[in-house]
Order: sequence, then structure tokens, then C-alpha cells
Amino acid sequence: MSEPKKRKVAETLEDDAEPTAGTQNPEVTLSAEINQLRAETKFLKESLADLRNSIASKDKLVDALERMLDTANKEIERLRERQAKEKTPEDTRSLNERHINHTFNEAHARFYPNASTTKPK
Repeated sequence: MSEPKKRKVAETLEDDAEPTAGTQNPEVTLSAEINQLRAETKFLKESLADLRNSIASKDKLVDALERMLDTANKEIERLRERQAKEKTPEDTRSLNERHINHTFNEAHARFYPNASTTKPK
């Protein structure tokens, strides 16, 4: 024997919800439809609020990214200007080289006080 096929719960509810001729009062049907429409309206309002919040947060993110891009562009421009300016010999020398030369000049001046300020060759 084969068992009869079980109906899904949704199908059962749909079958029960279908009005049969003369069994339901028209006011009850309208009331059920109104309740369903109210629930759908509430859901749509909540969805709309969620979408607005999402758009607002994305706008804030876009604004933050634009500010970061502006800052990066300004920094790039500043670095380009710095590289483009004419460098003096003092700018190109390393800090260590300047320190060594300064130390040499001090020692040279101490041992040769009457010598000129130029270094001997």
C-alpha cells in the first residue's frame, strides 16, 4: 500500500484561506485584507528606513574617502615641489658628512688658529 502524499502546511493554509461561497462575511474578508496590507506597509516602511540609513552611511564613507584622496593628492604635490626645487650643496650632503666636516673644521681651527677658514688641499 502506498501512503497518501502529505500536503504541505502552506498549501493547507492557502486552501483554508480561500473563501467558499457564502461561508465568510465580507467584513471579515476586508478586515483580513486590511491587516495584511498594514503588515506589508509596515514592512515597506522599515525597508525604506533601512535603505535610507544604508545610503547615509555610504555617503559618509564616500565623504571620508574623498577627504583622504584630497589629503593624499596634497601630500603628493608637496613632495613633487620639494623634489623639484633646486638643491644646494648643503641640502645634498648627508647629516653625517656635515658633522664630520664641522668636526674637522673645529680641530683645524684649534691647531692652526692663524690659518684661513678654507680647508688645506
